[in-house]
Amino acid sequence: MTREVALRAPTVACFSYLYATQVATAVPILISSSDREFLNLNGTFAEPGANPDLCIEARHGICGNQTWVGIELLKLADLKARPVEFYYSDEGQRLNHVIPEVLIDGGWRPIDTTYGGYWIDGTPGVPFALRTLEEILDKSRTGTKLMRNRALMPYAFYEKTRQFDPFGYLNADAAVIRGGEGTIPLSLASKRGSETFRDIPNFLGDNVHNGNSIGVSYKLNTPIGNYKVTVNVAGAAQEGDQPVRICLDDACRNFSRDQQQYQFLARQPKSLTLKSDADVCLCRASIH
Repeated sequence: MTREVALRAPTVACFSYLYATQVATAVPILISSSDREFLNLNGTFAEPGANPDLCIEARHGICGNQTWVGIELLKLADLKARPVEFYYSDEGQRLNHVIPEVLIDGGWRPIDTTYGGYWIDGTPGVPFALRTLEEILDKSRTGTKLMRNRALMPYAFYEKTRQFDPFGYLNADAAVIRGGEGTIPLSLASKRGSETFRDIPNFLGDNVHNGNSIGVSYKLNTPIGNYKVTVNVAGAAQEGDQPVRICLDDACRNFSRDQQQYQFLARQPKSLTLKSDADVCLCRASIH
């Protein structure tokens, strides 16, 4: 093999697939959730955050830490990667998970760097390839096979004793945020209810430096009726001086750092969004 051939490897789909599978199985060992649980039993400790070097040095973390390490390892091989967040419910409890998604052969293909998993087409005779998220979620498509790092014994013990499905986030009802963009469903079952955004994204708009400003919005599920909606902003950040508007359906209010509360009157509102041409706009909020 010549030097030129070796340097060309990241452009070959086969190399990219195999490299991504190694990232999926290695990261849970490098950044151990079991280690984090052990530390958690013995008092407070410093979280390593989203810094990949610090995560590897600390050797412990949860899905967010493992995802950022996985993304950086994929980027080292000149592969494009982004985080994919899942927000779903189980018996009324809000749950969430985040994993990397890597661009290979024209498709974004997820790997789970927390549970050491990836998905392939297990049909005999089919060339090896990681499946896309759309293919995984399509239950009518046969042949999808989950591959896992079976050396992660603490996870296997936890799954057996607690009857826990680590891949329960892969369902059609889960809200998905890909690369910082997507829509979260939000139920306003009571006209006098409140929402603190606990266990779901607690911001509107874009908080990722990615050259656009689409970000996160909310799709509201409301019974028929008239609503008085108050959005309380606890904090905000903005890149540039582009105007920012908080919008409930088509009714918009200009955002100002000097104003923390925005009120709307609406009949059966459908959406809550943040509109701006700024690359990064973030408003931590609550709704009453």
